[in-house]
Amino acid sequence: MKDRVALRSTSACVQNVLLLTQAAVIEDAERQGLLHPYTGSRIFEGTVGSTGISLATIARARYMSLSLPLVSC
Repeated sequence: MKDRVALRSTSACVQNVLLLTQAAVIEDAERQGLLHPYTGSRIFEGTVGSTGISLATIARARYMSLSLPLVSC
């Protein structure tokens, strides 16, 4: 039951969109030669929210390092 609620949650949809958007940005940087998967490339992103969670997921899957300096609002 809990999984069904999460799938219908608006915040879950937003997080999925963020993940897909960030994945596209990372893949584009890889095509341009700016990032290299499986080599320990480092991603820097100032964030205070779910963007950092999305980037952490992508970086972990591609064996990249991630630095998330917290910005003040």
